[in-house]
Amino acid sequence: MIQIIIRNENDRYSVAELVQMAVEGGCRWIRLDLPDADEAYMLELGEQIVPLCREAGVILTVDNHPDIARKLGLHGVHLSDKALNPVALREELGPEAVIGVTVADVGTALAMAKADIDYVQLPDDLDAERIAAFMVDLRQVNSSYPVVAAGDEYAAAIDALLALGVSGAVVGAPVYKADDPVVATEKLMAQIG
Repeated sequence: MIQIIIRNENDRYSVAELVQMAVEGGCRWIRLDLPDADEAYMLELGEQIVPLCREAGVILTVDNHPDIARKLGLHGVHLSDKALNPVALREELGPEAVIGVTVADVGTALAMAKADIDYVQLPDDLDAERIAAFMVDLRQVNSSYPVVAAGDEYAAAIDALLALGVSGAVVGAPVYKADDPVVATEKLMAQIG
């Protein structure tokens, strides 16, 4: 699985344009990470991109804004903000919502699995050796819980990352800073078949 995370760090394209290009490139999961966006902007953006993602069958989630996920009818939310409680959020959003959490240790990952959190994401500062160690420890206890690694450097080496045992990767800049984001997305998607 590849999650393309879209941030508002691009002066060439709007967020809506980047979502459109990711969809055109065959992306199946888009995450919006717009921490400084206000609610009015997010709702306006949602009017533009939610129908597009629904029509294309693309999962659309947002980082750290469960209220926006609920108001826009998004698939779910990813939590990296420690102030947000994923267990309470599961209760609030229901069993259908996709909820992911950034975790740094196996114990927390196992607690998230028991709490019906859909996947965990590793911090973006983990190198391949630390990812491999995390995965060995986790797989000894839970052989199938989905784990994604975050880091733009993985865009060029998805196969090596998958060989470490993770389920996928979260990448952003290699797509939204590429000369052609559609082509960059196509290349990413081709790496995972």
